[in-house]
Amino acid sequence: MTDVSTPEGRRELKALAEKATPGPWKADGTIYEHMVSEIRSIMPGEERGIAQVWQHPQGFADARFIAAANPATVLSLLAALEEAREREAGLIEQVASLKKAAHCALDYIEEHEADAGEPMWVGDELRAALTTKSGEASDAS
Repeated sequence: MTDVSTPEGRRELKALAEKATPGPWKADGTIYEHMVSEIRSIMPGEERGIAQVWQHPQGFADARFIAAANPATVLSLLAALEEAREREAGLIEQVASLKKAAHCALDYIEEHEADAGEPMWVGDELRAALTTKSGEASDAS
């Protein structure tokens, strides 16, 4: 089985999908006694048998799943996964930037608290927001 949690696994699955018979695929019943279904490519001009599912309790459900998991579907899912990973990376970068800005703001507030001679309530809230669960101040990165 290909591990899609790794870049190599995603590349391998993409290469397999690109080499397979294009979708869409369809699961059809058959006239054969022990065969539940045949998965067929229904692409115009490319119509042909892809796989056969033999008699067992979940046979037709398996055939329908195989047909739904055709190369076009796999490629679409891989593209959506890559998009989500890129969005996640961008959000992580934004959070790091905001955290750094908050630390700069806290430094500014603490500097001006000393000048004013009294604590600023904004500093307390910001300090609390930047504190980890263990009670230690988190790093600026």
